[in-house]
Amino acid sequence: MASITLIVDDAVATRVVDAICNQFGYNERLEDGSVNPETKNQFTKRMIAWHVKNLVVSYETRSGETSARATSESQIIIS
Repeated sequence: MASITLIVDDAVATRVVDAICNQFGYNERLEDGSVNPETKNQFTKRMIAWHVKNLVVSYETRSGETSARATSESQIIIS
């Protein structure tokens, strides 16, 4: 399986993790008050993967719609 690696220095990584956790609602405690078993780093990785997946799905959906439209229009002949 191919992988994508993002390499940043420690100071930048801390900023990225903090920003993503803040932006997408990471909580160190669960609603019941227990410690969240998902670390900030795991949450950040999950959010990045989720967004990449959604970007690909959105792109492929638009591409498929464009292709389907072109195929449909080319097959309809009105005289």
